[in-house]
Amino acid sequence: MDKRLFRLSAWLLVAGMIVSTAWAGDLKVFYPPTHTGWVLQTPSGKVYVINPGVSAEFYGTAAKRGQGIGTYLKSLGIKTVHGVVISHPHPDHYAAGVELFRDFKVLELIDTGFNAKSNHFGGYNAAFWKAFQASGAKHRTGLRAGTALAWDPELTVKVLGPKEPFWTYADAGKDPERYYNENSLVLWVKHGAVSYLFTGDITPPAQNFLRLNAATEIRDTAILAIPHHGKYYHNDAFGKLVGMSHPSVRLGIASENHGKKGPKADTVPEWRRSGLNVYVGDGNNEVTVTSTGGAEFIVETTHPSSTKTYRIVSSPSPGPPIDRPIIMPD
Repeated sequence: MDKRLFRLSAWLLVAGMIVSTAWAGDLKVFYPPTHTGWVLQTPSGKVYVINPGVSAEFYGTAAKRGQGIGTYLKSLGIKTVHGVVISHPHPDHYAAGVELFRDFKVLELIDTGFNAKSNHFGGYNAAFWKAFQASGAKHRTGLRAGTALAWDPELTVKVLGPKEPFWTYADAGKDPERYYNENSLVLWVKHGAVSYLFTGDITPPAQNFLRLNAATEIRDTAILAIPHHGKYYHNDAFGKLVGMSHPSVRLGIASENHGKKGPKADTVPEWRRSGLNVYVGDGNNEVTVTSTGGAEFIVETTHPSSTKTYRIVSSPSPGPPIDRPIIMPD
């Protein structure tokens, strides 16, 4: 081989290794501007969908500027979803599983098993079950607080809720909606110094359970998916625990303002008073958070368009965290 060609080939190989290494450690989390749901792309390239949402929004709607989960996956050429996590069997969280199972290769359905087959107060409907069974996906169920999930060697993934045994109908004040919300599967994902908390629709009793039984993880959380779309169910003690800790950057992300189902004007400010810098989808704004495996993470929004890089540092004293963005050069 010509020496110059050999040197060029070697240089391209090294350059390719550098580029590959630069991106290999990233965890990307997509928060769509829809009613509910998130997409995780792990450092090793696996894809997990937490709550695919409602069918009408899976591929977005003409009224929204942002992408639905299905549109986002297809825009990246993703064909295989390694797992779909259903926090609780309310249709606004699981119904688009029909489209997900139909249009993508889903390897596993992951849930708590809470009334999954019943449709008395909620539960998976026949269309969802039919799509799941036709997909050939495995079913991992029965997850409770304390379960660890091996999604990626660079991640720590823990189930923080629901408790064992499940919250009862009486615990939820005999309210059918809160009965399901109370028993939401809660996931905590840690990547380097950056931790994410996905709460489903937990209500104050479940929030207090986390405060007492997972205080270390809650204090360590940098990015909170605000419970119940930011609609209600804010517990002050839990909010203060989330908002006051060592990370200098503390973000809360609420899903879109979906009429009565979205963040209320009197609720999001409560989370902000807890020390959170709250982003709201508002039917338009996509939020993507990328952590690099260290203390930095990047927040991209589409409406308004912005990109900021943050670094987590220790707060010098107890109190609300200090927002210290590091604006990286283009």
